[in-house]
Amino acid sequence: LIFLILFGSVSFIYNSFSISVGERKRLFGIMKSIGATNGQIRSSVFTEAAVLAGIGIPIGLIVGCLGMGITLHFIGEDLAVLFAGLTEVKLSLAVSPTILLISALICFVTTILSAWIPAIRVSRVSPMDAVRQTQDIKIRQKDVKTSKLTQRLFGFEGVMASKNFKRNKKRNRSVVFSLVLSVTLFVSAASFSTYLTQAINDIANAQDTGADIVYTAPYEDINHEEMLRRLMEAGNCDDGSYYGGSYYNVDFEADSLDKAYLDDLIGRGYPEIKENNRIGEMIRIVFLSDAAFDALCRQNNIAPELFRIADSPRALAYNRNVERVFDENMNMSWRTYNIFNPSALPTTVYMDSYIYPNPYENDYYRTGETVLKDGVEYFVAYTYEYMFGLWEQGNPDIKPDPAYSVLIRRDEIIKTTPIEVVRTISEPPFGFSNKRSALFVPFGMADIVTGSLYSVDYVFKAADHAKARDAMAAELDEMGLDGDGLYDIAGQYEMMRMLINVVNVFAYGFIILISLIAIANVFNTISTNIGLRRREIAMLKSVGMGQKSFKRMMSYECIIYGLKGLLIGLPLAFLITYGIFRIVADSVAGTAFFIPIVPVIVAMLSVFAVVFVSMLYATAKIKKDNSADMLRNENI
Repeated sequence: LIFLILFGSVSFIYNSFSISVGERKRLFGIMKSIGATNGQIRSSVFTEAAVLAGIGIPIGLIVGCLGMGITLHFIGEDLAVLFAGLTEVKLSLAVSPTILLISALICFVTTILSAWIPAIRVSRVSPMDAVRQTQDIKIRQKDVKTSKLTQRLFGFEGVMASKNFKRNKKRNRSVVFSLVLSVTLFVSAASFSTYLTQAINDIANAQDTGADIVYTAPYEDINHEEMLRRLMEAGNCDDGSYYGGSYYNVDFEADSLDKAYLDDLIGRGYPEIKENNRIGEMIRIVFLSDAAFDALCRQNNIAPELFRIADSPRALAYNRNVERVFDENMNMSWRTYNIFNPSALPTTVYMDSYIYPNPYENDYYRTGETVLKDGVEYFVAYTYEYMFGLWEQGNPDIKPDPAYSVLIRRDEIIKTTPIEVVRTISEPPFGFSNKRSALFVPFGMADIVTGSLYSVDYVFKAADHAKARDAMAAELDEMGLDGDGLYDIAGQYEMMRMLINVVNVFAYGFIILISLIAIANVFNTISTNIGLRRREIAMLKSVGMGQKSFKRMMSYECIIYGLKGLLIGLPLAFLITYGIFRIVADSVAGTAFFIPIVPVIVAMLSVFAVVFVSMLYATAKIKKDNSADMLRNENI
């Protein structure tokens, strides 16, 4: 950022000095003809630069401090949260003399460097050339040649506009560069902000469960109803629930799956349908608190008692999945699909869960190979002592010798439980995203279905989530439980959105700063350029160019400036935007490349607006000039 600001500033100040020195080249020639040395000419320009720096730098430092103070006033709370987490910290403006001194020194050096080339250039011009200004009118015919198509499309005014642009390449290059810089930075910074905002919003929307606070507790040795009650009371929560479960390997009846989903599974390389007409896939199975499950049943006009038959586990299915998909060219689209075909319900799924404690867990390395023996399925396994001996050799091509294998009954490690999926529901219960499918089973059936759970998640809705989280942490401490599993989800999303606000403020503040430099450069160059062409404009008017034709010529010049700036600036901005996309895509999965249209349109309109306003201002100043006086005045 500092480099870009310095680059833009040097360009602007250099252009200003170049124009200023160019205007006074005749004066410097006269000074040299009466005895002024090259060193005195250079000293004159450097002294002027030092005086301007002495005026501009203190004003800039004051404005910079005020600007930072105003920024802290409006986004200080957001910055404090980002720096210090959710603890209350206030940020205030601190002015460092060292930083001010460094800033002043950088600005002073920038100003001197900007004046260096114009000063050297004017000191090397001979007095006669400077007085006669012969170097300013060295133009070859081919340099200003225009095509016949320009004549046909835009007439005499278009031809003159094209010639004027070509014969003042150095000054016009500065205008185009300023426009390119402004367009590139505006579109790039807007793209960065847009990508960041979209990525964070996508994360928040995909994970939005309606819960403000989540607490993860161990499954065993806890009265979960009592835990829910105490935490809800401590946090003064509006709603709360708990659940256990995870993603499990499940065998589906192939005929019960939605056809599009089944075709997609097979197309993604999943095994073909098994001999028993089943296909394996993972799905989330949730053991919902009995109270929440009963409420879910009543909401869908189903009797809760149907789901509490010990030898016949049953489930309700939230059937909707929303995910991003990419084609071969990495073009992203959203896909919404169902897992089950509702007309095929009820159906049975076969869930695999590990048996705990597993008698073989720490003694054997189990491969993916299975064998069928006397109608019983076995896993092929090896002792870890044997496998470690192979691994120590460091040769991945060495295969275990089957002679050292052991067979472990599959049903001693993995329990397969049939679950009847009764019907689908239109909305998931509180605490779950509406973009992820799941099977819901009463919590009281967890031991029957899985044998055990790792942990239980508690979800809460609270008006003041930060206060509720602190109160819950204190309650857990009083209960002698670890509070590390307590998360303020709403606070995390707030921090993400605060990050967006902070990034936007600094990104667009930076854009405004650079754009102001660029606009000042464009304004100064165009207005000065037209001022230097007073004699030429007077001559055109004296040979019959009317006010309407003059305005048309100026308009064509504006269009040329704008098109040149956009034709270079927009492709460069798109290239940088793609670089930003690659960075964001590497950090946030599923981000697709796009060009933010609104910033591009704003940039295009702004470019032409700045150029036209600059041109109108300059032409308004010479509107009342007397052509005869202008032609007689050799100092113009």
